[in-house]
Amino acid sequence: MVAGDKVKNNAYQDARDMATKQGSRRLQATIYFLAIQMVQLSSKGTPRNPVVRAYYEKRKAEGKTSQQALICISRRLISIIYGMLKSGTEYRMPVVESSGENM
Repeated sequence: MVAGDKVKNNAYQDARDMATKQGSRRLQATIYFLAIQMVQLSSKGTPRNPVVRAYYEKRKAEGKTSQQALICISRRLISIIYGMLKSGTEYRMPVVESSGENM
């Protein structure tokens, strides 16, 4: 029984990393492409959004593929957008503390 629970838990974890098939496809695609843009480096080699880039690198270090990490970022962006709409505030980018690493 314990082994079956482990398999079930891993299946749930894998399903969390997949894109949902519910909702507007155009909106999903827009947020996914927004995630791609936020992760990319500018022509000067600096991240376009250091906070999102750090989150992306963290997910990649956990062993996720690039697509899975982008889906995580898309979900995070949806949470941020929902919070902004709910509270009626504008986005304030958090400060990323540099620990001597290049991003």
